[in-house]
Amino acid sequence: MAPTTRQAKRESNSSAKNVESPRPSSSAATAAPVMEPSTRKKMTKNEKQEVRARARRWAENRHAADALAGSSEENEKAAENEEVAENKESVVDTPLPSLESHSSLVRMTEKQKTINLYYFFAVLPVALLIIGSQFLRAMISPPPSDYGSGSMFDSIAPRYDFINRALALNLDMSWRRRLVEEVVGTEGEIFSATHDTVKILDLATGTADVAILLGQAAARYNKNDPPLRTSSTTTDSATVLGLDPSQNMLDIGTTKVQNADLTNIVRLQLGDALKLDSLVDDTFNAVTMSFGIRNVPEKEIALCEIHRVLKKGPHFPHLRAHPKTVESKLAIMEFSEPTGPGIMAMLARIFIRHCVPAIGAILSGHPKEYMHLQKSIADFPPPTEFVRLMESLKCPIKKVGGDEELEIDTFGSFRVKEVINMLFGSVQIYIATPILKKYVTE
Repeated sequence: MAPTTRQAKRESNSSAKNVESPRPSSSAATAAPVMEPSTRKKMTKNEKQEVRARARRWAENRHAADALAGSSEENEKAAENEEVAENKESVVDTPLPSLESHSSLVRMTEKQKTINLYYFFAVLPVALLIIGSQFLRAMISPPPSDYGSGSMFDSIAPRYDFINRALALNLDMSWRRRLVEEVVGTEGEIFSATHDTVKILDLATGTADVAILLGQAAARYNKNDPPLRTSSTTTDSATVLGLDPSQNMLDIGTTKVQNADLTNIVRLQLGDALKLDSLVDDTFNAVTMSFGIRNVPEKEIALCEIHRVLKKGPHFPHLRAHPKTVESKLAIMEFSEPTGPGIMAMLARIFIRHCVPAIGAILSGHPKEYMHLQKSIADFPPPTEFVRLMESLKCPIKKVGGDEELEIDTFGSFRVKEVINMLFGSVQIYIATPILKKYVTE
């Protein structure tokens, strides 16, 4: 009875173990090669070797994965430690600024401040002049185009020379000397070209700056070249006539001529470029006009009057008699607004448009007159257009030996030989010679 009970108990325990023991998961089954107890049987030698190999490979893979994870963490920690060490070294190795380097830095800062201060004070007057010119335009009505008459210059005559030097930055006399040099030649060729008296007309002479320079050239070259003279004195060898519509300007010019001891060569007279009725045709070897043609409304009439009084070949027999004779010429010097793209041309435009009227108004006390100066410069044609105007003239020509009878098929004009640009294109000298043309008829 006892053995039977013991055997039944063993069987019941065995069946309970089979029922209650859980089935291993798939991951556990793949993780370790363990065989089910219910299916356990005696393995062959090859199967045992295969199981051991699988277990060995699994262990190696697991060990390699753990080593890889450990090495990446160690690398990250090592990189962090190296970065911290480098930062510490950089902090330790960076030298503190010395007293000398600090003082040099302070000096550089002070120098930059000084330069900025210079720039500020250089730009400030220009800005104030621009504001002043805009204020003048807002408060004063613009003068008409024909405002530049003799009466206008009468009012500004006392300070005219001083203001000219200020506005032209004391360069205007060098421009006038260049004009005279173009007329008389570098060696005074105009005086050695004829045995007759050389006559030069200076229109819009103002205070006689150009007339005096012409007279000084006549006196100098007449002394250096006496064989061609009909007289040993300079009184008969050269005559400079200066005309201007402003009597006050002429009064100042007369004083300057007397101070230069040129009263025997230079003569000043009241006159207008539009009406040269008192002057005989074909009289002058050269005509000059500096900063005056823009104040003449009818420029074509003035240019034709100049053409009339200049000597022309067919009416001047000495041109064929003397081999060294040079042809008569016209030299006009005038302002214009520069049109170039350069920085200096832009600054010149700003100066003419804004600084000239403001400075002139401050120095003269006559703002309207110097507003006209700026306006007349702005209205004057560019050099190419003025050249076209001179060369397209059709001036009437009187017949030789006739009183007032005109040539039917001939007219007068100019041929512009050279245009000299100065001061970044804001000042030009036009050198031209009078010519005669025939009308073309079909």
